[in-house]
Amino acid sequence: MLNIIVLLLIVLLFPFALASLSLAPWVPTRKKDLKRIREISDLKPNEIFFELGSGTGILSFYLSKHFPDSKIVGIELAYPLYLFCRIKKIFYKNKNLTFKLRNIYKTNLSNTDAIYYFSKGSNEIIKLKEKFEKELRPGTKIISYAFPIPEWKPIKVSKPTKKDISIYLYIKN
Repeated sequence: MLNIIVLLLIVLLFPFALASLSLAPWVPTRKKDLKRIREISDLKPNEIFFELGSGTGILSFYLSKHFPDSKIVGIELAYPLYLFCRIKKIFYKNKNLTFKLRNIYKTNLSNTDAIYYFSKGSNEIIKLKEKFEKELRPGTKIISYAFPIPEWKPIKVSKPTKKDISIYLYIKN
């Protein structure tokens, strides 16, 4: 019995460990920040929004509700979180919302209009920055939760109080 429990823990925890090596450990976006992210993203009809590392899909579900004419795509590497989103989506029936089980570094971002991500450190941000510079079209909105992109000047920074997390908006040149 103990062997089965250990095996189940390994099967469930391994995807989380793998995902944390890719971009960041699973840290849900705070519910109180969803409105600020929605406002800063300013999605237009038919725009495509990617949430890189969507976790449980809190932001993706929220945006799909507020921007029903935009396409919202959650990208997740951890299978348990991806599966959770797929099951939750059945009950929401959002037609503009999709979840994909993918590594963000192997995901084509070239036809995206807006991207949101949270990264745990500077090495990952630099790796993402290089990917953005290579793949994104001019005019693509990039929203970074908590950490700025080195050497890029944000168009807007949302931080209403000292206790709030900074949300950075960049526009790809």
